Amino acid sequence: MAKPWTFVSRTLRTTAADLPSHIERTASALAQRAGTDIDRGAPLVVVYHGEVSWASDGPIEIRVPVRDDDAADGREPEGNEFFVDVPFGEVQFPTILRSFDAVREAAASGGYRPSGSPSEIYLDGDPFRCQVAHRYVASTLAGGGSS
Repeated sequence: MAKPWTFVSRTLRTTAADLPSHIERTASALAQRAGTDIDRGAPLVVVYHGEVSWASDGPIEIRVPVRDDDAADGREPEGNEFFVDVPFGEVQFPTILRSFDAVREAAASGGYRPSGSPSEIYLDGDPFRCQVAHRYVASTLAGGGSS
């Protein structure tokens, strides 16, 4: 179960061609805005509220974690997520789509349906890590399932 945390965020539109630079610039601006309230123990999250491809431009939401609830724009919801670690060489479009597909397939095979938007989770450290995640709930049509 994911532990809830607060964040500052910005929503923007971008195609896959400009996605990395938009994430980097926006995360940097949000980190500056957070200042000493930034929570380096929680991950940077990019939420995909719409399709991003060479022709589609989202929107996406970039979330930088903060410790001060009063300074936050929102709170990451509590709940269960399916997630997959993304191999380093696949943290780019279009190869990262395999990880989104893997999460979707794992959830569907367990009788779950998506809840909310999928996201990429960027974890600090050496080596750098990325995960694709999506919240899911038991599907009443599939008769539920176990995790």
